[in-house]
Amino acid sequence: MEELTPTVDSSASESNHNFKSRNFCLLIYPDEDSTHISALEYIRSRFQYAAIRHDSDVWTDADEKHNPEHKAGTLKKPHWHIVARFSAPRWRSALAKELGISENYVQRCASFDGAMRYLVHADNPGEYQYDPESVEGPLKPILDKLLLQLSEDERIVKILDLLYSLDKKVTYYEFVKLVCAHGLFSDFRRSSVIWIKLLEEHNNQFAE
Repeated sequence: MEELTPTVDSSASESNHNFKSRNFCLLIYPDEDSTHISALEYIRSRFQYAAIRHDSDVWTDADEKHNPEHKAGTLKKPHWHIVARFSAPRWRSALAKELGISENYVQRCASFDGAMRYLVHADNPGEYQYDPESVEGPLKPILDKLLLQLSEDERIVKILDLLYSLDKKVTYYEFVKLVCAHGLFSDFRRSSVIWIKLLEEHNNQFAE
């Protein structure tokens, strides 16, 4: 089985640990196990889910250090990452039994949004970046919306780009109004002292 991802609740990683949850992260190996083929088809026909086949993941140096059999740079076995959401909490053991797979392939998502984004490695630039169009399932529109959301770093860079795209002096009032027009005031407000200095730096370029 592949190493647990950051989006999985590690406290629920033991195969004999049962729990209830509405959101589950599933790891499926249809190429290796015929019962997983049936489980995938069952999920497709009955669950609210988003899923993707990972066939370009490679083992890292850290993986090899943890397990010498996982040679860094070599491909991992193809597998499916699946995020399933239910309207009411389900027991892990019952879900695994329903799917006909071992409980260790059924984990609680530490973060639903994080698990969804992990399907394409959106927050893991060092890993293979999968095409969002490769994701299937009724929950895919949620992933599409999540991918449109910028990270805090990306929002800060956007404010910087707004400032340095201006080719003239601007007042603090004008700059704040511009930031608000792009829906970035909350990020601007948290670092207002820094932005005042950067605005001054920008305006100095146009000093007479």
